[in-house]
Amino acid sequence: MNHIEKNNNKFKVAYPSADYHLVIMHFNEGYDNTHIKLRHDNVLSCFPIDKNRLLVVINSRILDNFIKEYQAICKMGISNSINHLKDVRQSYYDASYSLEFRLYSNEKIFYYKELAKWLQKDIPTSHYYKEMLINAYKEGSIYFSKALDKIKLQVMDYAPYYFKKLLKDVVKNIITNEVDIDQLYVESDSLDMFVFKIKSTVFSNPSSTEKVDYQPSISRILRYLDEHIAENITLETVAKYTDMNTSYISFLFKKETGINFIDYLQNLRVTKAKELLRKTDYKIYKIAYQVGFNDDKYFYKLFKKHEGMTPLQYRKKFH
Repeated sequence: MNHIEKNNNKFKVAYPSADYHLVIMHFNEGYDNTHIKLRHDNVLSCFPIDKNRLLVVINSRILDNFIKEYQAICKMGISNSINHLKDVRQSYYDASYSLEFRLYSNEKIFYYKELAKWLQKDIPTSHYYKEMLINAYKEGSIYFSKALDKIKLQVMDYAPYYFKKLLKDVVKNIITNEVDIDQLYVESDSLDMFVFKIKSTVFSNPSSTEKVDYQPSISRILRYLDEHIAENITLETVAKYTDMNTSYISFLFKKETGINFIDYLQNLRVTKAKELLRKTDYKIYKIAYQVGFNDDKYFYKLFKKHEGMTPLQYRKKFH
């Protein structure tokens, strides 16, 4: 396998004369050497971009077989074919652009040649949406949340980078701390999850003066989850606590927070665990129990899915 490296955002690749594709593979649970073994002779290079994405340079003639072999465990953004070294940089951006559509669709494979047409669309001015979000933020968290949900639906007709750029501009004007919108996008496995992460980032940020203001019944549920995080919480236990139907709770929870109940609970457990890992020297299995995991192996797996590293690796960053 030939060599590929990234220096100052420039990719250097050495390969013989032929037609090639650049493929960026995205793993929701994070890339791991045990997930994939690149056995093809015509896979010339592979390079880990971050904890979720792997870049592969592949001979065009085996592209179809490569896709069939690995599409079950990841999503792929695929550039047009190239045969010159000078095209590698642009092809990388084309593959990245294509992969961004994974939150817009249930498809697994995204070809640049099919998605490039989105670049030809007239992009609406972001000033209107930007003003809408900033003004909604000033009115309060519930207004910001509804405005963001509304805009999300309206910008679905445009390429994903437009939505991300808009949010970068808005967040920069709302909070002083730097927020990596691109990384939040990479770490999300659905558009709803991405929007939820934006809301959580804005209203939980130390430099933000607002907190999320949900409907009273949902606020009550969120307080219950926070106060009983160490317990075995299910929709049924919450339904009994609130005297509400489980189906209605699921519907209302998703409507208000933009994320389903289980995903929210898992995110809350991991967030609480991260705080304990930073601030205490408790054994990791004890932290798992304190945030509601009876199986510490499952805790390790879920933590790594969310953070791209093990609990121990996370702790070492702060100690």
